[in-house]
Amino acid sequence: MIQATGVLRRWWTGAFAGTTVVVTAGLLFTTASSASAAPCPEEGIAQTVLTNFTGFDTAAQHNTPDGRISLDDLAAAADPRNHFPAELGAAANYLINHQDLFHQMETAAQGGRGDGILSRDDLRAYLGGDGCG
Repeated sequence: MIQATGVLRRWWTGAFAGTTVVVTAGLLFTTASSASAAPCPEEGIAQTVLTNFTGFDTAAQHNTPDGRISLDDLAAAADPRNHFPAELGAAANYLINHQDLFHQMETAAQGGRGDGILSRDDLRAYLGGDGCG
């Protein structure tokens, strides 16, 4: 499980004492590893977006859900003037700044065909597949 564990001001990814560490958008995220398959930080980002799907979905449309998360929605969630919780803003910033990851996620349910939109099905397929592989 990914957790915001501190505030830092630079980007970095690495491992320390069996824990994966990702620093993004001013927050430090960690995932505890285990002897078996430990989740990668990207799975934590995907799970955060899926868990808070409606919040991201309505970010750019002013509380009008359309079942889709666009880059505009992510930009609105990342904008501090919109008062999203820090963890959600950090997840949005991470996807904005890692377009390859956004593309992996948004194509997960379409067999590699992209539409530039994250759906719940895309996120579930990414999480259930080989997303970090």
